Amino acid sequence: MRCPVCGSRNVKKLKTGSYQCLDCGFIFYPERDAIIDLRDFVSADELTEEEKEVIGEKIKEAGEEMTKETYSENIKHMFKKDVSIEDIATRYRESEYLYGIFIDFEDSVSGTLLLIIPESEISGIINKYKGGVVSSLKSMARDSFEAFIKKLSWDAKIKNIDIAYDTMNALMNYLSSEVDRDKNILMLNYQLISDEEPKGELLFLPSKNTLRLLRGFM
Repeated sequence: MRCPVCGSRNVKKLKTGSYQCLDCGFIFYPERDAIIDLRDFVSADELTEEEKEVIGEKIKEAGEEMTKETYSENIKHMFKKDVSIEDIATRYRESEYLYGIFIDFEDSVSGTLLLIIPESEISGIINKYKGGVVSSLKSMARDSFEAFIKKLSWDAKIKNIDIAYDTMNALMNYLSSEVDRDKNILMLNYQLISDEEPKGELLFLPSKNTLRLLRGFM
């Protein structure tokens, strides 16, 4: 988190959810542009278990292709067809900060890809893309999306990329609108692991108009 007034990273999170710069004293709230309204996404009960298995295998293949564009080291892959953000949160320490990259896409298929990158991994991404944190993460997001969509042979383009920086529990607030916080949304989770440590997550949240394409994998 960076102070929007003086640019300092010497920032403290307050109990109110706001942040205070310890250098200039400015108190501010981070932008929450990445909040997703889940009403137009697929519910988990709209697909059979067999459909989830087949679709999940395709998403896993696409995830493996995606990681080739992002990581050079050997990464183990784990895939779960039904997962909640609370399940993912248990893999990370409460005090650990992560980057949440929300890639909204549209065309014949639409939805959101959420990439979760631990802060410990950011230096490698910056070294690869030779930019600042935000520009490097956006470049990585574009490369990852193109590899993911190409593997699935879908027509889609990026509508928007939002980046959040917070703890996993706080990232939960970015993921859903208040009205649909408890809705049983289909989230296909692709987990990246190296030396038994989590290296990142991919969450694929398809919108309702992708159901026909998803079932086309059967």
